[in-house]
Amino acid sequence: MMQYLSNIKKTIGKNLDLFFVVIIFVLSFFLRWYNISDNLFFGFEQGRDAIQATQIASLQDFVLVGPKTDIDGIFHGASYYYLLALLYSVGSGDPIIAIFFLIFFSTIAPIAMYFLFLDMLKSRKWAFIGGTITAISFEYISYARWLSNVNPGVPLLALALLFLWLFKSKDNELYFLLSVVSAFLAAQFQFILCLWFIFFYSSLFLLKYIKFPSRRTLAFSLISIFIIYFPYIVFNFRHDFISIVGVQNYLSQGESNFRFTGSLVVYSKQLFESFKDNTALGITGTILFLAVISEIIIRSILNKTLDPKVELFLLWIGMTIPVVFFPESILLKQLYMPVGLGFIGLLVLFLFNLQTLKYRTILFFFVLVIIGRQLVINIYFLKTNQHNFFVTIQDGHNLADQLSVLEQIDVDSGGLVHRVKALTIPYYHEESWSYLNSYYHSDSKLDDGADLIYVIIERPVEDFWKDRWISDLGETDLVFVEKFNYFTLEKRLKNRSN
Repeated sequence: MMQYLSNIKKTIGKNLDLFFVVIIFVLSFFLRWYNISDNLFFGFEQGRDAIQATQIASLQDFVLVGPKTDIDGIFHGASYYYLLALLYSVGSGDPIIAIFFLIFFSTIAPIAMYFLFLDMLKSRKWAFIGGTITAISFEYISYARWLSNVNPGVPLLALALLFLWLFKSKDNELYFLLSVVSAFLAAQFQFILCLWFIFFYSSLFLLKYIKFPSRRTLAFSLISIFIIYFPYIVFNFRHDFISIVGVQNYLSQGESNFRFTGSLVVYSKQLFESFKDNTALGITGTILFLAVISEIIIRSILNKTLDPKVELFLLWIGMTIPVVFFPESILLKQLYMPVGLGFIGLLVLFLFNLQTLKYRTILFFFVLVIIGRQLVINIYFLKTNQHNFFVTIQDGHNLADQLSVLEQIDVDSGGLVHRVKALTIPYYHEESWSYLNSYYHSDSKLDDGADLIYVIIERPVEDFWKDRWISDLGETDLVFVEKFNYFTLEKRLKNRSN
């Protein structure tokens, strides 16, 4: 037995990186997948994307751009729709299988951070701590559980950061090309990242943080960006440069609302929230840490002794500074996607430098408390389906209850011809219900003129609009009402007596 354990120990010792990566992967995947079948958010945007993806997969439609952003005329890249088309093809249209693969892909982020810290700190122990903190970051867990265009951008961001550091540390220009490609692929899934990365790489060159790559590498980088965004360019040529017009209109409309000081305050609050959600230090711990680290950084800058590793993470966080000039969108959390990786980096570097102190055991106990506390918080939030920033007013909206509603309709209708009407938030968006009904109950006998009507009411719909929309159906008699947590199902029969 002892010999067997000794052999296992030797095997692990020889493959320590693989051992740590497997632990990080398992932890990361577990937290992102936990309870997802019950709590997956499948709103109208998810339904819209699923319909578009299945049309692409069946060769009925092809697109040059992806989902619309909050700015008129600006779209995300088409990559998300084609990725989703592939996932829905593999999963025969099942949203759970689609999110499974996206979650699997998202685990690249903590693994990439492991290898980043491994090269930076030359310590597997601290690389493991950094990868683990990334794996348990509730912000990045939330992104991974969100069936949206934002989801695939996070692992690509982590790869862009890793390759950039490797370019600086190893002086191999291939890593610069890989960093640029990863960065602008990430921007396909969140278009504002294009602006962030243009600002970021420009800052790196202006501050001489990295050397300027050779003309050959720069040419390959620019060609790669052109290829990635070629469909977007074609789309704008075909639509009178709608994206440029959209940016101009947005900026002109925002001028009257723009207050630099106010935007800076909001920006600072968003950074504070991001740090808190990514590091598990809580409000008090976050305030103390930021106060201490700010003093250290300012002193280092004044003395011109700032650590290049710290400088990288600061510049990475600072890429989002241009958001202060977008007052209408400054509160959107997804605009701060890269920031969490920078804050995790600063925290790990700070803790790493503390290990030179006398009380090293206390330090590691503190690290275990941070990780343990975050795990407890994560499990609680995931179990109760709370703290999902992307849900907004639709708190409680989940796939499991939607499927229960549709199952009840299928059973109750008994194969009779019927119609399904969903009263939704936002108003007039039934895409999620249409998709789910067509996928899970493809044999349902649906007819928009049927006398048997099932009305699905989402909780935030006001009574005024509910009554008005139901009256639009004509004279109907209410047969029964059944509650499904966030949803209410009404069965109605058309009254033909008049």
